[in-house]
Formats: sequence, C-alpha cells, structure tokens
Amino acid sequence: MVRNVICSLIAFLLFFKLGQAQVQSNKYEDSIKKYIFNNPDKTIAFSKDYLEYSKKKKLTDKIILSYGCLTLAYDMKNEIDSVVHYSYEALNYCKSPRDVIRFKLDLCEVYENGQDNKKALELLEECFDLAKENKLKDKEQIIAESIDFLRYKIFNPAKDLKLRVEDYKNAKRDKDKKNIRYTRLYLIQAYLDNESPKEALKFISEGLVDAKARNNFKFLYEFYKMKAEAHLLQEEIPLANEAIEKAQEKAIALENREYIDEVDYILAVINEKNGRYDDQVLLLEEILNRNSKHTPEQLAKYYKLLASGYKNLGNNELSILYYEKYDVENKKVEENKIVSLGTTHILAENNTALKTEEQERKKEHWIVAFMLLFGFLMLVFYRNKRIQKKNKESFNDLMIKIKDFEDGKIIKEQSSTNAESEVDSEYAAKSNEDSNYVIDDEKVNEILTRLQKLEEQKYFLRQDCTLHNMAKRLKTNTTYLSKIVNTHLNKTFSVYINELRINYAVIELKQNKQLRAYSTKAIAQELGYKKAGSFSKYFKEATGITPSVYIKEINNLS
Repeated sequence: MVRNVICSLIAFLLFFKLGQAQVQSNKYEDSIKKYIFNNPDKTIAFSKDYLEYSKKKKLTDKIILSYGCLTLAYDMKNEIDSVVHYSYEALNYCKSPRDVIRFKLDLCEVYENGQDNKKALELLEECFDLAKENKLKDKEQIIAESIDFLRYKIFNPAKDLKLRVEDYKNAKRDKDKKNIRYTRLYLIQAYLDNESPKEALKFISEGLVDAKARNNFKFLYEFYKMKAEAHLLQEEIPLANEAIEKAQEKAIALENREYIDEVDYILAVINEKNGRYDDQVLLLEEILNRNSKHTPEQLAKYYKLLASGYKNLGNNELSILYYEKYDVENKKVEENKIVSLGTTHILAENNTALKTEEQERKKEHWIVAFMLLFGFLMLVFYRNKRIQKKNKESFNDLMIKIKDFEDGKIIKEQSSTNAESEVDSEYAAKSNEDSNYVIDDEKVNEILTRLQKLEEQKYFLRQDCTLHNMAKRLKTNTTYLSKIVNTHLNKTFSVYINELRINYAVIELKQNKQLRAYSTKAIAQELGYKKAGSFSKYFKEATGITPSVYIKEINNLS
C-alpha cells in the first residue's frame, strides 16, 4: 500500500511539473503570437527568453520553435545575417529529413529574396538529394516545383505567371490558409513582373483584407507596396502615392531598412513622374548613403533612376557617372543569371525541356536585338546625313548673308520668343511693369547716340554688359533704356545684345583663325557669355547651325 501511495505521489509530482512547464511554454508562445506580425523587437526578446528556457528544460521541439520565431522576426527587420545564423542553429536540432528540408527551403527563400540565386539553387540541390535518399516523393515534387518557379522567374516571367496561377488554385482547393497567403503574394508579384496591374490589384485587395484581419505588418507592407507599383504601371500617380505612404508606415514600424529603401525608391519614381527632379535625386542619394546592404539588382535600378534624375536637372556629368555605375551593376545581375543557369545538375535532370525552350528564346532575342540594332544604326546614319545636308545648306546661306553684312546689312534678327537671356533677366519684370513711361525725343536721341558709341566700343562683348550696367553708362535708368530699345530698335534688350554678339561672332570666327582654335566655352567668354550653352543656343537660333559646325565648315573652306 505504501508503494502505491509513493507511486501515486511521484506520478502526481511529474504531472504537476509537466503541467507547470506547459503553462510556462504557453505564456511564452502567447506573448510571441501577440507580437510576431507587428512588433519584431518584442518578438525577438520573448523568443530569446523562450529559447533559453527551452534549452534549460531540454525541450527540442520548443527549441526549434524558438529559432523559427527568431528567424521570422529578423526576416521582418531584414537582418539577413541573423536569419541565416538562427536557421542553421535550428538545423542542428532537426533530426528528421523532413524538418531539415523544411528549414533549408525557408533558407532558400531568404537567398532568393536577396537575389543570391546561386546559393538558393545549391540549397535546393541539397534538399533534392536528401529527399531522394530518404524516398520522400512528395518533397521531391515540391523541390522540383521550387526549381521551376525560380528558373522561370529568372528566365521566363510569362511561364512563371502561368505556374503561379495554377499553384494558387491548388492552395485554394486545399484550403491551406498559410499556403494561400504566400502563393497569393507570389502570384501578385508575377502579375506585376508581366505588367498586368489590373489582375494584380484584384488579388492585392483580397490580400489586404486578410493582412488587416491578422494585423500582419509584413504582409500589409508588401501589399501596399505592390499596390503602388500596380498604380504606377497604370499611370495613376495620386493612387500610387497614397498606397506607398501606407507601405512607408509599416516599413518604419518594422524598422526594416530594405523596406524603407524600396519605399523611397518608389517615391523617387513618383517624384520623377511629377517633375520634382530635386526630390527624386535627394531620395536616391539618401538610399545609397544608408548603411544598407544592396544587391546588384537593387543598385542597378537605383543608379538608373538617379542618372535619369540628374539628366533631367541638366547635370550631364553626374548623369553619365551613374549610367556607368548602372552598367556595372546590371552586368553583375546578368552574370548572376548565367551562374544560376549552370549551378546544379538538378536543373539539367528536371528541366531539359525548359533549357531547350530558353535556348530558342535566347536565339530569338539575339536575332531581334541584332535587327533592332541594325535598324537603329541605319536610322542614326540617315539622320546624320539629313543633319549634315541641312547644316551645309544653312552654312551656304550664312556665307551669302555674311557677304551682305560686310556690305552693311544685318545677317539675321533673332526672335524674342525664348526666355530672357542672362543679360537682363533680373530687370525684365520691372521693365514690363513700367512700359507705359513716355520719354521726350531729345532724351531718346541722346540715349541712342550714346548707345551707338557703346556698340562701336564693343561694350556688348563684356560679361558685365547687363541692362543695369549699360543704363548706368548711358546715365539713364533701366526702364527708359528698355523702353527705347523696344520702341526704336523693335526688339528686347536681350535680343539686341545677343544680335550684336552673334553678328560679331560669325565675322570674327571667319576672319580670325586663332579664335577658331579656341574651345566653345572660351569663345563664349570672349563674346561676353558666362555659359557656353547660352552662346550655342543663340548662335544656332541666328544662323541655323551650331558654332562647332560653323567653325568646321570655315576650316574646310580654308
């Protein structure tokens, strides 16, 4: 009887201890469940405590669960090194081949998202060998599908979309909610990759309802970001801006640097479409200055958009620099694709048909590319021919006009349709406001006489020849001078000065071999222009050809 009592007592104590352990485990799991989709920092803190507790109690399944929670939380923060570290730590506790395959497939997804396709395919090969060795036919099929998805995503987006649609239908049929969520996400991305925004938006709306119900910040970010991309494809800029601002809230809440970078990139695209090029460039520079790890694919698109921004701002030097950087990173992306193509023997065993299809497609692409290149070169050739012919005609006309000019006639008056030039832009508005001033004839004749003297002295060749400075020299004010030039010379002050400079330029360049040897910038400065671009623009307006073409033709005549 005593033995029975003792045994009952021992059984009770064991049950009580197990009960206590279960209660403690449930507390940790409840805390983790509460924050896992919206607060990765708290999830990490509770998961580490749970891990320490599970190791102390030697609860292998709970240890694996703790590591799984840690990898998910760090993935939401985009701290990939930590994700990889804890995934491999979990693998040390995995005993069954199925668990090993499950964790390695999760790791494969991490590498795939980071565009490290080579590493992803190597892990798939390891999983395939393990499944084959242990005769896990269902896992072999899943791995083969994963290879197809990755391969088609890289080389054939249209085929990838077709497979994603089928995969999503299967998930819906199986009613596996977790699988539905992920297959929906991949399906939307496939629609966007194939530039099918309308179809993508249907599934985005569906995904947002589910993500909001679960308060899943990661999925909310993904869906809002993809919603912005879909609206951009449809040129619906205000809707894209609204969606990306919501994605930004979730990215900041998750403290995910990659998410924040991607949000800023889409905002930069929106700024470019709205013509806010300064904001576009600022956002992209901020992305590149952060201590984030960027893949070649990400850098390529950042550099390309940055080059476009600087081009729109007129900074050709920085535009060229970033286009060159884009080319470097884009080559890395293409090299990564080539490496992916030959990484593993699985691809050859399971995708022979795909390889043939891709080879044919590549061949077609090369033929199309060659034809497009040939057509482009022919177009450039004929365009240059037309330009050369037009330049020659303009030059011959100019030679006749120069002869007339030497006989006392003006070459050609410039139109005043363009914006005011650098010589009087700061006074143009005031002059227009006071255009009703009346000046007596005596005063007019006096100013015109002094103006003629300044012309003879070639004052117009000075860089400080502005409406304000010339008015001071003529002992009048800017309003009177602008009025006299407009009324008695029938042109604005800007046109008047540019006409004098260009008339002088065509004669002097024809006669002065030494001046023709100068750079366009140096010639512009000799003529009173601060910028070579201003000189070239007004020269072409007046003559029909650029200064460089004119100098080349004059040298040919010589």
